[in-house]
Formats: sequence, structure tokens, C-alpha cells
Amino acid sequence: MSLEINMMGKDKKDCLVAKYRYFSIGPESDNYKLHVSGLSGNAVDGLALHDNQQFSTNDADHDVWWKNCASAREAGWWYARCTQSNLNGNFNKTHKKGIWWGWQHDVILHKLCCSEMKIYKRT
Repeated sequence: MSLEINMMGKDKKDCLVAKYRYFSIGPESDNYKLHVSGLSGNAVDGLALHDNQQFSTNDADHDVWWKNCASAREAGWWYARCTQSNLNGNFNKTHKKGIWWGWQHDVILHKLCCSEMKIYKRT
């Protein structure tokens, strides 16, 4: 499988695309572990830190941080130490609880108004 993520910046001018040639999600018994590689497109790699991470929610903490990232970010995601992207964030929130992609030196690179994840069968 492959994954394409289309995103639009909060200013509605910034259109970003992240395409991962290889994409899979593990079974429930492995807490839906994420596997991605082979990035192309014009977006930074917002999933690099999240690769090989299990899906965490408010009531099922599977990240490697000492706190619950899903509670701290108010959204379920494949967190490691919480930050590099959060496409399930709250639209009306800002900073780390909002919808965003890319993190560098404690700065969010792209605050988003919307995102779309498309899964394709590789040929």
C-alpha cells in the first residue's frame, strides 16, 4: 500500500503533499502500529518520528513519552514523544492541540485548516 496526504495551510494558500511509497498499519494486537517510508512531494516528513509507533488515544497510551501524548494533544495519533505532526487535532485549537504538520526546533512548520489521507494499492 501507499499513502498520499494532502494538506492546506490555515491561510488557505499553502497546499502540501506528502506521498509515502510504502505504508501499512499493523493489526489490533499490535495497536495498529504505523509503518511508512519513501517520502516524496513538497511537504517535510511529518511522519518520520511516528514510523513504527502504535496508535495512542486518551484511554490507551502506547507512546514512548512519560505522559499520555493523546491526552496532551487532545487527539489520537501514532505518537512517539508526541510531536512531529497531528492531523487529528482540533480545528479550533492552536499550537500543539491544533491540526499541523512538521516540527523543527520547537516550531510548528505548517498550521493546517484541513487534511486528507488517501490509501492506494501499489501496482
